[in-house]
Amino acid sequence: MHDNTTQDHPTREQNQETTALLKILQLGTRQIEAGLVQPADRMIARLRELHRRDNQIESDPERR
Repeated sequence: MHDNTTQDHPTREQNQETTALLKILQLGTRQIEAGLVQPADRMIARLRELHRRDNQIESDPERR
C-alpha cells in the first residue's frame, strides 16, 4: 500500500473505504465459519412466529 502522505485525497478516501469493506467481509466470513449466521428465510419465519405469538397474547384477555 502507498504511503498516505503521497496520495491525493480521493485516492486516500477510496483506499480507506476499500479497507473498511474488506474488514466487513472478513468479519462476515468469520461469523459464517463460526456458525453464527442463519439463512434469511429461517430467521424471517422465526420472527413471524414470534410476532404471531405476541399478537395471540395481546388479543387474549386471560393471558395479559
